[in-house]
Amino acid sequence: MTLLPIVIAILLLGSALLAASETALFSLARMEHTRARLGEGVRQAVEKLMNRPLESLVIVIGLNETANVFAECLATSFLLQWIGPWGSYVSAPLMLVIVMLFCDITPKTFALGYPGLIAALTARPLAAISGLAHPIARWLTPADLSTRPAPVSESEFKALLRMSEHQGEVEPGERELIHKVFDFANRRVADVMTPRDQIFSLDVSTPAGQLIGEVAHAHFSRVPIYRGNPDYIVGILHAKDLVIRRLDNSMPRLERLIRPPRFVPPVKTLGELLEEMRRDRFQLALVVNEYGRLLGLITLEDLLEELFGEIRDEFEFDGPELQNLENGEWLVSGGIDVAELRKALNADGSLPAGGNARSLSSLVLRHLGRVPRTGDRFRLGSFEATVERVSGASVEQLRLKQWH
Repeated sequence: MTLLPIVIAILLLGSALLAASETALFSLARMEHTRARLGEGVRQAVEKLMNRPLESLVIVIGLNETANVFAECLATSFLLQWIGPWGSYVSAPLMLVIVMLFCDITPKTFALGYPGLIAALTARPLAAISGLAHPIARWLTPADLSTRPAPVSESEFKALLRMSEHQGEVEPGERELIHKVFDFANRRVADVMTPRDQIFSLDVSTPAGQLIGEVAHAHFSRVPIYRGNPDYIVGILHAKDLVIRRLDNSMPRLERLIRPPRFVPPVKTLGELLEEMRRDRFQLALVVNEYGRLLGLITLEDLLEELFGEIRDEFEFDGPELQNLENGEWLVSGGIDVAELRKALNADGSLPAGGNARSLSSLVLRHLGRVPRTGDRFRLGSFEATVERVSGASVEQLRLKQWH
C-alpha cells in the first residue's frame, strides 16, 4: 500500500523529465551556441540523439507514454484500495490534471527556458537507451522520413527566434534583421520605388558640355536618358563611362554611351528583383505598368536599405526635417511631408497648393515647373525659399523665411 504512491511518484517524475527532454533536445538542435557551452559528454550525447532525430523522438515519446500509462494504472489501483469503488471515478480526472499540468505543460515550458540544464540531466541516459532501443525505433520509423529534414515554417522560425533572443542566443538587432528578411521577400517594388516625379533624367540631345555639369551636379552614378519626353527612357548613362570618355578627350554622342534600360513591373517582389539584379548584374531598373507608362525607379541601394536601414553618402542631407534657426528662418528637409510642414509652421494658407504632392520637394518642383539649382531663390506662398542642396531631381534642403 505504501509502496504504490512512491512508484507512482517516480513514474510521474520520469514522465516529466521525458517531456522536458523532448522539448530541450529538439530546441538545442537549432541552438549551436548553447550546445557549445555543454560539457563534452552531454554534447556528444545530444549529437548522437540528433543524428537520428525521428528515432530519438519515437523513443522519448514511447517511454513517456509508458510511464504515464503505468502511473495511471497504479493510481487507479491505489485509489480502489483506499476509497473503494469510487476510486476508478476519481482516478481518471485526477491523473488527467496531474499528467497535463505537471508532466507535460510545466516541464516543457521550463525546458524552453533552460534547455541546457535539462539536457545535462537527461541526454546521456537517453543516448544509452537509444542505443539499446535503436532496432525497435528504426522499425517504427518510416524509411523515407528518417532521412528527410523536418521543414520549418515561417511562424515556427519566428517562434524559435523569439526563444533564442530570450535565451541570449540572438541579439535584438539580429532578430530585427531576420524579420526584415522575411518581410523583404513579400514586399513589392511599388512599395519602395522612387516616384516618377522625383527621377532625375536627361534628354539624349543634351550637349556634351552641359551633360558633364548636370551629371556632376546630380551626384548619381547612373542617370536615365530620355528622348523628347521624360516618360520615354531610351537608356541608362553610367557616370563612369562619361568620365572615361572625358579623360580620353573623346566625347561621342550620348546615344553611344548609354546602356539598355531594364524594366520591371510594380508587383514584382523585392526578393525576385534582388535575385534578378544579382544574376544579370545590373543595379537600376525602371518601373512601368502594363501599358508601358513610367511609374518610378528602383535601385540596388533601395533594396539594401529595406534590409539594413538608410544608407547615406557624403552628398546626402542628414539632420532633422525641420530646424528653427531662431532668426525667423527654418532649415527644412525636402522630404518633409507638406501636411506636417503646414502644421509645424501654422501655415495652412501660406504654402501654395501642390495638387497631390506629398513632400516639400515635389511641391517645389510642381511650383517651379523645373529642377532648381543650389542658391536659387523664389517665392513659395508667403515664404521666401532658398535652395540649399539639390540631389538629382530632388530638393534635399531649403531655407524658408517669411516674405516681406
